[in-house]
Amino acid sequence: MSLRMLYRGILKGAKSYPSKNRAEFCQAIVEEINDWKQLPKDSEEAKKAIKKMRMLYGHVGMWNIKMQEVL
Repeated sequence: MSLRMLYRGILKGAKSYPSKNRAEFCQAIVEEINDWKQLPKDSEEAKKAIKKMRMLYGHVGMWNIKMQEVL
């Protein structure tokens, strides 16, 4: 999965994330990913950022599945 697809999936999932501060949550995601874009491509920090991005994608996806089961 490409980084762009991960980013879009995270933002789509964040729109339905169960939180009182959903707008702030989405804004924090955008800011965090913009910071990650500034990292050198092959650095250790970039690899950690990609790993965090994949974990966040999984977390948001898990919540979407959970909410579908509840409804």
